[in-house]
Amino acid sequence: MKAASGVLTSVMGVAAFVLLAAGASAARAQPASTFQNSCTDTHIRGALLMARCRRMDGGWRGTSIEIPGVENIDGQLRFTGIPRSNFQLSCEHIQAFGSTLSAVCRRRDGSWGESSIQIPMIENINGELRYRR
Repeated sequence: MKAASGVLTSVMGVAAFVLLAAGASAARAQPASTFQNSCTDTHIRGALLMARCRRMDGGWRGTSIEIPGVENIDGQLRFTGIPRSNFQLSCEHIQAFGSTLSAVCRRRDGSWGESSIQIPMIENINGELRYRR
């Protein structure tokens, strides 16, 4: 019975750690972008997200915003905190689907792999793409 109690205590400890880690990860999560609800023709040019976004008066406006901090890390798109993105130097077929940035990126071994990442915190403010503050 003592061995079973030790196993139960270990399992509960691991479960508590997993829950704490998940909570810490969720605390760092960035708010989702909302621009895709009122913008169309979304595409990527270099490190710019470009789109046509609806203004408050119902008209449309072409707008763009830089996507900072995205790098290609061994074939995977990752936010790294660098001031200017450089993923476009080693990725091809770069596209935006709503708030998802997708590309085919070169790995260290020279092969290519598909990757995607969510672009957080961008919203449409009267026809202009802006980062949520």
